[in-house]
Amino acid sequence: MIKVGLVGEDPNDTSAIKNLLKKKYSDSVNFKPMLRNIRGHQLDNAKVIRSLGVEAKTEKCKFIIYIRDLDGLPSQTDLIAIKKNWFDNLNNLTGKDNIFLLNI
Repeated sequence: MIKVGLVGEDPNDTSAIKNLLKKKYSDSVNFKPMLRNIRGHQLDNAKVIRSLGVEAKTEKCKFIIYIRDLDGLPSQTDLIAIKKNWFDNLNNLTGKDNIFLLNI
């Protein structure tokens, strides 16, 4: 069984993705919510990013699914670029082929 980390702006976000994916992958995947007490904009904090790096190493997840809200329109490419940059930095930090879900 593989372990997949879940990082989101709200516990409801990670719980929703976990419940959706668990229907199909419950026999082969164990979903592990990470940074449980962090909300929204706190994900941009450098201290939180460092603690995610530590948690990713200790949990030994095969990969992490990052869930963020755009809080804007699809035409606002500047907001999309900010969120993509955030993901790229975390993807490099955890050293894995992670997945980014950007909710619009």
